[in-house]
Amino acid sequence: MRGTDVVNVNVVDAGYFETMGIPLVSGRGFGEEDGATAPPAAIVNEAFARVHFPEGTGRDVPSPRISLDGPRGPWRAVVGVFRDSKYRTLTEPPTPTVYLPLAQNHETGVFLYVRAARDPVSLVPSLRRTVWSREPNLPLPEVQPVMDMIGGSLYAARMGAILLSVFGGLALLLSAIGVYGVMTFSVARRTREIGVRMALGAHRRTVLRLVVADGMRLVAAGALLGLAGALAGGRWLESFLYGISSVDGMTYAGVALLLGLVALIACLIPARRAASVDPVVALRSE
Repeated sequence: MRGTDVVNVNVVDAGYFETMGIPLVSGRGFGEEDGATAPPAAIVNEAFARVHFPEGTGRDVPSPRISLDGPRGPWRAVVGVFRDSKYRTLTEPPTPTVYLPLAQNHETGVFLYVRAARDPVSLVPSLRRTVWSREPNLPLPEVQPVMDMIGGSLYAARMGAILLSVFGGLALLLSAIGVYGVMTFSVARRTREIGVRMALGAHRRTVLRLVVADGMRLVAAGALLGLAGALAGGRWLESFLYGISSVDGMTYAGVALLLGLVALIACLIPARRAASVDPVVALRSE
């Protein structure tokens, strides 16, 4: 490894990767064979392997060695490659990371991670008893679910999402008012036409369908333009999304259906008014 490279270094114990759900790519994880008297060992993530072992395509590394202290060593055998993971924020790019076994690298302060099959908060008392049964003087200053830690890092994003939801609701309300206003104005301009149609025998349902169809055609055109704009702007929002793609079909379909329903309601009100026009009054209007 080059002396100018900067990598994350994390000291972990056996079972860390299984507990955190980080998949193995090649090699193995730490075990009893990596004790204090064993040859120095290390594990790297895919980002590290892609940079420093390109001949192995970042996955099948042929027994490499690394040194974290320069060319004089000590040199550590890389025994495994694991998938990239997040450490500080959910938006951080994959960072080259080296994992060292706890048995070979003493640490005065460590984090204990426990995978729970039920509510982790309910396990805190038994967890404390288990730890103190082995080391009564070991302090446990804070026990916190990992999801709470993740939630804290998402505070700013959640506040932004709430503000965007409020603005989106206001935009939806203004859109409905705009559609209603346009349709009301359109019906007012076509009063004589509607009167002629009804005088010639057009049924009220026919007039209702005519007005609603005209309005929904405008809404469909606007929805297509909005969809194109959303697809174009989705790439910019990619970095703010977690666990979902910026091109999520269900989300687009749900928004389109919601806007269509709001527009339909906004069109029905003037359409019902047009269908109830008295033909005689309509023919006399200017």
